[in-house]
Amino acid sequence: MKTKILLFGLLFILASTSQATVHTISSSSTWSNFISGKTFANGDEIVINAGVSLIISGVCDDLDGYDLVYSVYGTINFGTNGSSADEFWLSSNSLIRLFNNGQVAAVTCVGQKRIYFGGTLVATCSGGITGGSAGTTYASFNDINTAGGIGSGGPVPVKWIDYSATDIGAGYIEVQWTTASEIDNSHFEIEFSTDNANWIPVGTVYSLAEGGNSNEVLDYSFMHNTDMGSHGYYRVKQTDFNGTYDYTESMIVEVLDGELFKVMTLGSGAFKVQINDNSYGSSASFNIYNMQGKLIESKMAEEEATFNTGQPGAYLIEVISNNRTEVVKQLIF
Repeated sequence: MKTKILLFGLLFILASTSQATVHTISSSSTWSNFISGKTFANGDEIVINAGVSLIISGVCDDLDGYDLVYSVYGTINFGTNGSSADEFWLSSNSLIRLFNNGQVAAVTCVGQKRIYFGGTLVATCSGGITGGSAGTTYASFNDINTAGGIGSGGPVPVKWIDYSATDIGAGYIEVQWTTASEIDNSHFEIEFSTDNANWIPVGTVYSLAEGGNSNEVLDYSFMHNTDMGSHGYYRVKQTDFNGTYDYTESMIVEVLDGELFKVMTLGSGAFKVQINDNSYGSSASFNIYNMQGKLIESKMAEEEATFNTGQPGAYLIEVISNNRTEVVKQLIF
């Protein structure tokens, strides 16, 4: 079995039991132009694509107090309105999350460049003491970028670096995720779906952070044994000690049979690699690597080759045939 992995920003639900709608900003737009003619509801996700700006010009109200999730791969951009006030008013349970090089930025800090949650000022362009009671300190846009986002008046509980789901053979799917920081994090639940709508929990992994708090990179993984057919969906649910939670994006795993080759495990670290169609009759190169990329064994054959690593585990299997190359991560028993 071989795997093709695709990541979809389909469901990013914040404390909501209804199915969310994803609204994607694929070209730079002002807030007022983006919301024109659209209908929103609690839990909806607004995705700002890489290289794209959502421009906050003037006072932008977060749609009658709906709790929304902003997944930012591009930029939430203030300051194009010159020295006039640019303010983004969000509901108390909304969330801004930054992915990859996503950021909150301002062309200029002149004037009021501010973010509010539930009517409370939480961040200004340069932070510090601004427009409030003496001694009040607000987050800066740089603070938001460093924390990986902001929500409910504070930084997000977990900053994700990466997450993936991979079919590694023998009916096992490996779900992996990495966090850059964690705040009051209790545990993660791995959820599975056959239709990307109805989800069931399949496992729990507790936070590696001491006391649920960490500023270090932490790696997690979970193995799910399932016969899911041609494809399935996974997501990771993160839960705080106080019970609040959010999700990664959903991940689709497609099991692609009948491509260049298949792998049959024989037990005790032995396995056979067989080309599905070698009508050309030419020799193929079969290469086995460990997970660090070191070549373990290589053979030339027309249709199949048998290997014995002597040790069960995960390996990279490469077959080169008729100017075509395919590499698969496979769990060998």
